Amino acid sequence: MPRQDRHPQPSSRPSPAAAARLSRRALLAAGALALLAACRGGSAGSATDSTPVSRGSQSPAARPSPAGAASPQPTSPATALSTPPASGPQVFYQWGFAADPISHDFNANRYCGGEPELWAGLLTLTPDFEPVADWAEAWSTSPDGLTWTFRLRPNNRGWSNGDPVTAHDFVWSWQRKLNPETAAPDAPLLYDIVGAREIHTAGAPPEALGARAADDWTLDVDLTGPSPRFLVIIASVAGFPAHRPSVERHGDRWTEAGNCVSNGPFILTRWERGVAFEIARNPNYWDAARVALDRCITPILPLDQGLAPYDDRQVDYIAVPRPDLPVVRNSPNLSRQLGRAVEAAVWCLIPQVTMPPFDDLRVRQAISRAIDRERIVQITEGRALGATSLMPVGMPGHFNDAEIVQIQQFDVDAALALLEDTPFAGGQNWPPLTLTMRQSDSDAELIANDVISQLRENLGLSLSLDILEREDFDAAVRAHEPALIWLRWWFHYPDPHNGYGDLFAPEDPLPRRLAWEDPAYTDLVRRAREESDPAARLDLYRQCEQTLQSAAIYIPVAYPVTWYLFKPWVSGIPTNSRGDWLPRGELFTRMKAHLRIENRPEA
Repeated sequence: MPRQDRHPQPSSRPSPAAAARLSRRALLAAGALALLAACRGGSAGSATDSTPVSRGSQSPAARPSPAGAASPQPTSPATALSTPPASGPQVFYQWGFAADPISHDFNANRYCGGEPELWAGLLTLTPDFEPVADWAEAWSTSPDGLTWTFRLRPNNRGWSNGDPVTAHDFVWSWQRKLNPETAAPDAPLLYDIVGAREIHTAGAPPEALGARAADDWTLDVDLTGPSPRFLVIIASVAGFPAHRPSVERHGDRWTEAGNCVSNGPFILTRWERGVAFEIARNPNYWDAARVALDRCITPILPLDQGLAPYDDRQVDYIAVPRPDLPVVRNSPNLSRQLGRAVEAAVWCLIPQVTMPPFDDLRVRQAISRAIDRERIVQITEGRALGATSLMPVGMPGHFNDAEIVQIQQFDVDAALALLEDTPFAGGQNWPPLTLTMRQSDSDAELIANDVISQLRENLGLSLSLDILEREDFDAAVRAHEPALIWLRWWFHYPDPHNGYGDLFAPEDPLPRRLAWEDPAYTDLVRRAREESDPAARLDLYRQCEQTLQSAAIYIPVAYPVTWYLFKPWVSGIPTNSRGDWLPRGELFTRMKAHLRIENRPEA
């Protein structure tokens, strides 16, 4: 479920050194014949007793989502595209692949590391994480919230080979994800659907799933209970379908170039392992007219090259390595190409409340108030923001008002006062303690070490740092062995339940990472999960946050930030209502469908 690693794990592939030697012109020429063949192979397509919820349109979705959980009544259209006519060749060079993907099969493996813009679900997400129409042009819910009906775009030829995208595709794809033999890591995300848990864990037949095609263009979905989060789950990669004839014909190789049939804004035209893969606009996608890019070429490049691929124009955007960030900021030219993305993650401390000294509320509260989060922003040079609540900045359910912030606000005197009547008064008599974390990136380790330094300086608390491999860390956390955990929580879907519920009150088969349990808190989570009124739901999650912070069940530390460079000829970069960029990710998956190339200089 929500993962603690930064990127999907790629498969072991040939050395990418050859890609580093390829010029942009060579990459462009290499894919021309593949593009022609792919384009010739597709045929262009045309693009009750229930409460009506939404009907999509071709106009852009520009407004932000509510501050709380995603509303069950979206009214915006799908792709948030507003693409004026572009001039010149529309070819984009994508950064971010140090190795070949395992596959492009997100339906079976969300960690495949592939290209998400090959696919389109019933819904998609705007840059503000609002669920809006994709292949479903309208959807509605029954008065009790237990049944959703999705109306697909009729008479389409949306698959890249000209097959129609139908309700049957989604029923079969969700059954495939839930099949235990598929071993899809995110299958539990579909447990809101009747029968999904039983199919995945108890051997129930696929037909037990409460999703059925009333006809080719109508999908009915029965839920186990009201679930406002369901729309954002199926609007994420968890809702991507697979092309059944291709899966049955090619097996595990069905997303290879030449085999891959997709239904998203792009199609896979070339994949030369260890060198590059290439995608092109899917003319059969319902909103293809608003996709400006003709092609996107993704070279396989080692990450240790720093900014060289960007400087050499091998790629049109890149994440700025930490050592290069001051240079970029001080450059009159590069600083104008710089923007930030706040990641869908929170880094926090988890004290095990059943283990001394963290079984003492005063100790936990003292630690939380002894951490200066603004110092963390400074030492990372802006590669992190101080965390005030569980949900990150820019995501539904983020809290940063004074009432929440003051609970764990930095105050050394207040922290020491909390210890006065404990054995650790004056910062004395601390037993040997360890902070346990999973092997991570350099920023996470930098912040963890600074937290250790702050606690030593402010409370006299000396912590050793134990960095474990992934398997060892997961096993130790599930066994509740570490007394103090450094946790990196990455969100799988943009809804508060993915934090307050899945982390602190998980349902089987999700692992319980904490020994702490509170029936009153669990009841709050249950009520919030089912509440259909956005304002009431937000208030319930605020109560969850207050419960967790007041008892220092977790200690928010930071939200990771990535800084990117985009070439000046790239426009249409997706931006949320806060002004932050949303490049390629697991939640918002439509970066390239927004982009345009304007006035690229000749090589």
